[in-house]
Amino acid sequence: MKKIILLILCITSLGLNAQNEINKTVSVDGPGWKKVARLDGAYGRGYNEVTLLTTGGSSTPRVAKISWFKGWSAYGGLNLSSVSDNGYWSDARITYDSTKAYLEINFTSAIPVLKVYLDQSAWIGGDILEGILPDGSGTVLLTAKFGRLNYGENDLFLSYNGNLGLGTSSPNAQLVVGNNFGATISGNSGGNAVFGTNLAIQNGGINHNKLFTPYSHSNSYGYSGFKAAWGEISFYANRVNTVGNEIISPEVRMLINKHGNIGIGTTTPDAKLAVNGNIHTKEVKVDLIGWADYVFKEDYNLPTLQQVEDHISNKGHLINIPSASEVAENGIQLGEMNAKLLEKIEELTLYAIAQEKKLKEQEKINNQLKTNNQNLEARLAKVETLLSKE
Repeated sequence: MKKIILLILCITSLGLNAQNEINKTVSVDGPGWKKVARLDGAYGRGYNEVTLLTTGGSSTPRVAKISWFKGWSAYGGLNLSSVSDNGYWSDARITYDSTKAYLEINFTSAIPVLKVYLDQSAWIGGDILEGILPDGSGTVLLTAKFGRLNYGENDLFLSYNGNLGLGTSSPNAQLVVGNNFGATISGNSGGNAVFGTNLAIQNGGINHNKLFTPYSHSNSYGYSGFKAAWGEISFYANRVNTVGNEIISPEVRMLINKHGNIGIGTTTPDAKLAVNGNIHTKEVKVDLIGWADYVFKEDYNLPTLQQVEDHISNKGHLINIPSASEVAENGIQLGEMNAKLLEKIEELTLYAIAQEKKLKEQEKINNQLKTNNQNLEARLAKVETLLSKE
């Protein structure tokens, strides 16, 4: 008796499972939106899954699954998945004709034989339309694009070529976050990766490793981001009109090379910071070892002014200062040059002090001569007075 009861339960279970799924063979007479299934619930309320399958003949088998969920108010989501490559269909949507809701598929070509499976494990079931599928119509409630995966109407979209979009169904790079104003991340096996807005890197083909703009913008939104490749990080920024999928040759605004050197306006920085252009800053601090106070030490060999004059006459520049041609070729070291200039200032100070001493000595001599002259004039006046009395 127990075996009979178990057998009955088994048969009943199989029967119930079989009743949960409907499968029909239909045909698609041409491209465009076609109604595939009727959703027996107000505005398609419930949970359903439909599987599309092409088989045999000259057609390569392709499979796609569409699932949706709707509560008593708004739709919970429309999810699409495909375990084969693209072909035969591009989009899915839910429509409503004021009486019933329908699942519609945007077919890209005619399909003489199409198998459709409908899972009726739902609050309120539905059915597959028969024969030649009718054209789509009615109010569109929600729509989604086919790819490998599309969850929540583009919340997460994986295209057939492997690009992943978060919030977009048209990712033109390996990872696109948001939309045209969001973030783009792309890379390839060649050691290149890009993160930015409206900036990606081409993977494969004749433009392999070249940068391109995934989207078109006519309001000078431009592009910005950075590329990491071969031990370097290059930063790009440009505010211009862009054309989608156009290869660009952007100027590198800033670069960090494998040695940790930073270049601004140059891609060959030869120091920790190399700037090809003007710098505007409030303050610059330079760490130095040694300063020019050695000029004031007693053993400093201060050149005479005659030696300075001779050096200028022969070489055209001050002693211990680079010439104009040397500066043009090698530039200057800011800290070193400040020390050299201070050396000249301190030498000038010593010259001025020496000159001041000479002036004071000369002033003493002049004052003595003046006193002597005054004494002579007084004595001469007395002599003239005596002579006049005779």
